[in-house]
Amino acid sequence: MTRIDWWTAVGLDLSIDLANTAPDLDRPDLLLHPILQAGWRRRSGAPDEATADRLVDLRDSIRAVLVPVASGVALADPGLARGIAGLNRLAASAPTVPQIEDGELVYVARASPPDAFAAEVAAAALETAAGRRGRLRACARTGCGRLFVTTRARRTWCGDRCGTRARVARHRQTIDAPARRATQTG
Repeated sequence: MTRIDWWTAVGLDLSIDLANTAPDLDRPDLLLHPILQAGWRRRSGAPDEATADRLVDLRDSIRAVLVPVASGVALADPGLARGIAGLNRLAASAPTVPQIEDGELVYVARASPPDAFAAEVAAAALETAAGRRGRLRACARTGCGRLFVTTRARRTWCGDRCGTRARVARHRQTIDAPARRATQTG
């Protein structure tokens, strides 16, 4: 039996990976399917106390900022103001405090695990939006739209799977075009 892994981290941070749990043509909503959500939580470190509704709201808030930024919208754009303000509030809701524990410097959030998780992911989204402009992209394959940070200027797909599918679809169009013209003229 082939195992299908619906969630693969393609981002450099948790905010991109949470944003990519949204459904697309090939994948269900990973946060609304109990088994897939459990797998995502295990891989991401999301606390069990964070409800699916809260995770979906957080994801939607992040996508409201990162998707336009990935398509080139400036952070100062008035259309992003509400989304950025929401992420700013979330990031500030669970400040971290430096502590030394077992001889190591750690940062401890003074909030419940779900609030601390939301604040951490919101802060990562703000850092991604501000620090990776121009490299943050949405996958160009029709029906995907997953976010990723590119390391190459010409990269347009989130991964090899989408790149292969897009190239195959383009190839099929070139093969099918002469057949369509023949049936239209005949």
